[in-house]
Parts: sequence; C-alpha cells; structure tokens
Amino acid sequence: MLPPSGRRTAPASDDEAWSRELAGTLRLRLDLSEARVSEIVREARAHAGRSGAGLREEFGTPASYASRFGRDRVARARRAAWGWTALVPVVLLLTVDRLVDGGAADLVTWIWVLLTVAVCWSVATAWRRVRREQDRPQAA
Repeated sequence: MLPPSGRRTAPASDDEAWSRELAGTLRLRLDLSEARVSEIVREARAHAGRSGAGLREEFGTPASYASRFGRDRVARARRAAWGWTALVPVVLLLTVDRLVDGGAADLVTWIWVLLTVAVCWSVATAWRRVRREQDRPQAA
C-alpha cells in the first residue's frame, strides 16, 4: 500500500529504527531532556560509525543501552515543581470562592484554607528540591 503522498518510501534501516527506539526509551524511562536524548543518540551513532558495526551489534538492544544512563534528577524535580505550581491557582480560586460564598465561619472553608497553605508549602519545597538537585553533581 502506498503512503498518503502517493510516493514509495524506502524502508527505515535497522540503525534508524534502533535510534528511534533508544530515543523513546530514554524519554520515557529516564526523564531526560530532549537535548540530552539527542546527544546520547548522536554519540551512539557516531561511535558505531567509527567502529563500522551496526548499532544493535555494537550496543545490544536499545533498552539495555539506555539502562547505562542515570535519570536526570533536575528535570524530574523541575517537572514535579511545575506540577505543584499549576495546582496553586486552582486551589486558590476554589478557596476564595468558598470564602465568598460560605464566609469564614464554616469548617469546610477552613479546610480549604489549610489545603491552600499545604499546596503553597509543597510548591516551595518542590522548588527548593530543584535548587538542591541543580547544585548536586550529575552522575555520568
């Protein structure tokens, strides 16, 4: 069957498929930035090119090669911090709405206020974790 463009395309080589699978594995399992994923794939292709072997013969499966690299702690911490930060306006809006509608004498309103304080505390803690991870040296 022809692709939608109507042109025949050459099948992807084994090295191209291996590179795509490696990039996908690195992105999903290791929380690596796109720049780091591209760098790892580029280095693997360059090394295999110098040795004259295919990527599969040189490094094995993409999953086993990806397991050689550690998680990007900074990227992981930053994503968590942004996730907590995104909750602040939602919780704040719901708390203010509760204060306007129910007044300050209601127990449920005070629970919302405490929830807002807890989310804000979590945001501050998450961003401190990002700072700490940036200051720690990354494992190679």
